[in-house]
Amino acid sequence: MITALTYVGVSVFVLLVLIFVYALEDRKGGRVIFPKMRESLDILFFHVLAFLSRCTAFFTHGFMRLLLHYSAHKILKRILSFLQHLEQKVEHLVRHNRKIAKTIKEEVKGKGHLQAIAEHKEEVALSEEQKQDMRSH
Repeated sequence: MITALTYVGVSVFVLLVLIFVYALEDRKGGRVIFPKMRESLDILFFHVLAFLSRCTAFFTHGFMRLLLHYSAHKILKRILSFLQHLEQKVEHLVRHNRKIAKTIKEEVKGKGHLQAIAEHKEEVALSEEQKQDMRSH
């Protein structure tokens, strides 16, 4: 409890001293206590404040721009991968369609699959003599 009262007492004393100093400086029109040191502290304070202001502007503005670029890049990348997948499917369908069209074109010309089998059967068919020889064995 003593420590808390000490902190309160010291804080009240420092506050009263600061009020007295600022009232005195206000009447005189300038700084009375440590004018050069306080001026250099003011300059340092304004430099730090300007630096923090530039950092805040950079991180807020730059971060939002970076976030938008990253989001746009991801969206465009997914669209590109979808289009590539779609292109592969279409190419496969085109190749399959060409095979079917070629088969149909050959069948329309009269040389279909069954016709080719029949022609092959006639070419390799045994003659009557060969058939007789095969039956005799």
